[in-house]
Amino acid sequence: MQQPKVSVLISFYNLAPYVDQTLESVLGQKTDFPVEVLCADDGSDDGTIDILRGWEQRYPDSVRVFVMDRIPGARYEANERICQRFKESQPQLVDVVVAKDVIPELNREKKTLLHAGPPIVWENMQGPMRGSCIGAALFEGWAQTEEEAVKMLESGEVEFIPCHHCHA
Repeated sequence: MQQPKVSVLISFYNLAPYVDQTLESVLGQKTDFPVEVLCADDGSDDGTIDILRGWEQRYPDSVRVFVMDRIPGARYEANERICQRFKESQPQLVDVVVAKDVIPELNREKKTLLHAGPPIVWENMQGPMRGSCIGAALFEGWAQTEEEAVKMLESGEVEFIPCHHCHA
């Protein structure tokens, strides 16, 4: 395989129902260059790892799975391997533009946040994703405090759109 020009890192933990849709979305992108998908699993016990391994077998040149060891006090070798993979990468920057200039969905009247993964509503988001949304609301200046951001996000004032729904 050629050196990938794009590396996509996706974190998983007990997300078996969403693995196929997530990887189909990433691997379905039309490119004229090699892309690698680095799947970091935090020790799932719901079948996520088996599904990821299946993708790794079907796409050995594109998908790599790193399972984090869940042994208290142990060295986390999978973390080290994935960090080393990033250190060895040779990224090529093609262009950087303001997202609103190329993603029409961000120019709607309603506040919009894009996210990686399947469609989801605030009530079903887990802590890390909620934290990202709160951080985005603060960064965008939509709220001055975390409490204000949470209230706004809970109210439905913000629309959450999967990136792959708008080719981002």
